[in-house]
Amino acid sequence: MFNGHELPAGVEYKLIAYKEPWPGEGLIFLGSGTSNEYGDVHIMGTSGALPVSNYPTETSDEYKDCGTKIWLVLADDVTAEGMVGWRPDAYLFESDLIRCVAQ
Repeated sequence: MFNGHELPAGVEYKLIAYKEPWPGEGLIFLGSGTSNEYGDVHIMGTSGALPVSNYPTETSDEYKDCGTKIWLVLADDVTAEGMVGWRPDAYLFESDLIRCVAQ
């Protein structure tokens, strides 16, 4: 679940995740939503939307470079093929990587 606030009203957003480094492979849509008249958006993803099993585990050599970023982006700027637009002033970026964990 994701809640965004103080956004422009009536704008459609997508919540995406991808593996570092940018542009990352396997961009994943976690959900989408449109901001209401108060500038709030509520995005509810599906269970298991982020396939963490595809990322290296702590014991692998790749782990030190592993990480996921999650962004809230304008819906028009992203397709199944990846980012097709770039308006970073309208996005919400992460402040740190979400690190892989052993399963």
